[in-house]
Amino acid sequence: KYKKRFTIKLNDNIIILTEEDIAYFIANDKICYVYTKEGDKYIIDYSLDNLLQQLNPKKFFRISRDCIVTFNAIHKIKKYYNGRLKIYLLPKYTEDIIVSRDRTPNFMKWLEEE
Repeated sequence: KYKKRFTIKLNDNIIILTEEDIAYFIANDKICYVYTKEGDKYIIDYSLDNLLQQLNPKKFFRISRDCIVTFNAIHKIKKYYNGRLKIYLLPKYTEDIIVSRDRTPNFMKWLEEE
């Protein structure tokens, strides 16, 4: 059974996100952020390792140690140096998102699954 909803505490508000609202998760300086398809960004009280255990692996893939994506957030994929892949996300993310050479075969297999 996988987690389908997340609650985000934002000041005095509680925001509810469903897995369909989520584009990707990014870890940066020991803080994990969730980015929505609408382009919103929130701090989430989970680590990527913890999230990976709770998310449906058919819908989410950890493409690097800093990023978990959904299939629909992937805008474009380009071959990158030394057998790696560069991923372009929607909504756009400012840093380069690179799939390591070790993760590339599993990532490509994940892309082709239904």
